[in-house]
Amino acid sequence: MISRAHVTQSWPLPAHGIRFLLVVMFFMPAVVSADWKDFLPTPYENGAEIRAFASYEQDDNKIGSNRFNWDDTFLREKLTIYSKGYSYDPRFIQYYLSLGGALRQENYSSTFLGDTGWRNDTGLEYNFRLYVLPEHVYNLELFTLRLEPLFKEHSATQRNNVETSRGALFRYRKKPYLLNAKYIETSISSGVSTSNTKTFSTGGSYFKDLGNGKVFSLTGNYTHPNFTNSLGLEGHSDEYVLANGIRNRWLSLNSSMSKGNFDQDSSISGSLKSDQFSWLELLTAELPLNFTSNAQYRYLKNTNTFDGINTSENTQSAIRKEAQIILSHQLYESLNSSYTFRHDSTTSAGGSSKSLSNFGNLDYIRRTRWGVLLAGMNFGRSDTESSGQTSVVNESHTSTPVPGSFLLNESQQIDPLSIEVFLRSPLPPNELILLQENVHYTVASEAATFRISIFSLPPQFVIPDSYDFLVTYSLTAGEFKLQTDTFGYRVSFDLFDTLMPYHSYGRSTPEVLSGEFPGIPFDSTTRTTGLVFHRGGFRLLGEHQKLDWEVSPYRAYRVEARYTGSLSDTLRLNAAAEYLNRYYPKGSYLEAAKAYTEERTTASSSIQKELFRRSLLFSFGGSYSHFLGFNVGNAYSVNSTLSWRIAKLDFTLGATAYHSDSEGPVSPTQRRTHQYYFLNVGRKIF
Repeated sequence: MISRAHVTQSWPLPAHGIRFLLVVMFFMPAVVSADWKDFLPTPYENGAEIRAFASYEQDDNKIGSNRFNWDDTFLREKLTIYSKGYSYDPRFIQYYLSLGGALRQENYSSTFLGDTGWRNDTGLEYNFRLYVLPEHVYNLELFTLRLEPLFKEHSATQRNNVETSRGALFRYRKKPYLLNAKYIETSISSGVSTSNTKTFSTGGSYFKDLGNGKVFSLTGNYTHPNFTNSLGLEGHSDEYVLANGIRNRWLSLNSSMSKGNFDQDSSISGSLKSDQFSWLELLTAELPLNFTSNAQYRYLKNTNTFDGINTSENTQSAIRKEAQIILSHQLYESLNSSYTFRHDSTTSAGGSSKSLSNFGNLDYIRRTRWGVLLAGMNFGRSDTESSGQTSVVNESHTSTPVPGSFLLNESQQIDPLSIEVFLRSPLPPNELILLQENVHYTVASEAATFRISIFSLPPQFVIPDSYDFLVTYSLTAGEFKLQTDTFGYRVSFDLFDTLMPYHSYGRSTPEVLSGEFPGIPFDSTTRTTGLVFHRGGFRLLGEHQKLDWEVSPYRAYRVEARYTGSLSDTLRLNAAAEYLNRYYPKGSYLEAAKAYTEERTTASSSIQKELFRRSLLFSFGGSYSHFLGFNVGNAYSVNSTLSWRIAKLDFTLGATAYHSDSEGPVSPTQRRTHQYYFLNVGRKIF
């Protein structure tokens, strides 16, 4: 990464690597009796490469009246030599050594650090690894590496300057055992901050095939990282995982247990402690007459304690228990049926809730000379009893695209004022960051739950990209017993493997048996009708959906088109476009609510072309999205790369540009533009 201030870099020696080598060499005479010259390194592959890299990057971020921008012009010339070889015998010690010397020229300016002007620095990179007894059932890997400058177009606008890492990895492999242990120390420093992470982990597994359809397996792992940085953040975490599997022909049992705790303290944002314990049992039985049974039990406990700089300490804890039995049957190849029994309970400091459900499902498949007919029906009843106010802690939503959205998992009445959204940073040391509503995300009701729409992130995170989020919230307080009956059917006909009309119907009818239900029960009817045309790699969909509900009914129209395929042997195209229009008329319950429309338009495409006997690769892509609702915004990006390899010479030219804007009646106006251009040229010397 790029240093933001002028730092004169020296050319340090790979001290850790030398120490590792001396330790191994010291014990060599005790292991093998041979002439000392036999232990001298013997290379079987040497090489050298020279590479030049140039880039220009600019980021302009405006939130309300505040503006943050920076631009960076970067040049780097680097010579790398490497050697692969062994000592005494390839089965005794193998090594890999690479050394790289670099010259760097950089001009950086920003609103928060000023203009540094052009700075010239030197740097050293190395990667030294020893593999002791690499072909033995037990082996050891020792390594030390230094990367400077570590320049990546990834997640952070603050470019890290130097990364150093060292560690040891031990492995033991001999059936039925597999054991491993590792210890790694990593330090990443820049002109702005320095972070240090020390990680120890160990684990193993046992797998035994006893024959005659009998298998036993056992796996366990433990991981413990400690992290600190110079900006006042420190913390640690522990994670324990234990799992096993037992199979005896028609019967199998899989069990897993995990416990994790995460503790971070920051002088800027405060402290956060998170604890989680999970236990899962899954029993599967293949029964006579084409019956299959699955029984599952899950226990999950989550506790969060957040103590912000300007807020008082807030602790939320929840225990969730889930028990489920599914009995399935297949009649010939046409009719599949299943019955599901499910019992859930959630307990927290503010209250508790439990539900008992029974569901049935039928699926019918009929193949005709015109196509394939698919029909299905589902029905069930669920009884829910709630007392007080129940909390949901650390609900996970992984790999969520930004800009993008996700639905909360609970379908009961959720208190929107209790919703807290945390971002798990992909940057070391991977701390949790509390986001702000109407600054980074919005909350909107959708059917019986809420949709969280992420449209912005703190300035150090580049979008568009995908991130992991954790959400904590509380259900609306109340004392009640609720019974809900559900019924639905679906039918589709894939005509001539080209045209498929489909229709589905779903009905939910709740009844309050006792107490007072907070809000309006989700007495709803959903109808969906659509048509799909598909041929080869092309797919076109048109769909209409209508939700009738007393609180916020809507009518939605969706059109989607996709194509994925090769236009020729050297030309490939991926393209997709979608338009969604969702109209919310004035609900009969919320008389003061105004009708409004949500619109979302997205389009993306990429094309790859190979030329000159596949030695040249050209790719171009782009995306566009527009959303309209409580907030109005646009986002688009374009990217292109050109790669060419000629004998020992290769070069890559690339460009990326991104722009987003959003505004709303509550959230501040935001504008962000990001540009990145680079050229990478390399030549293998020998």
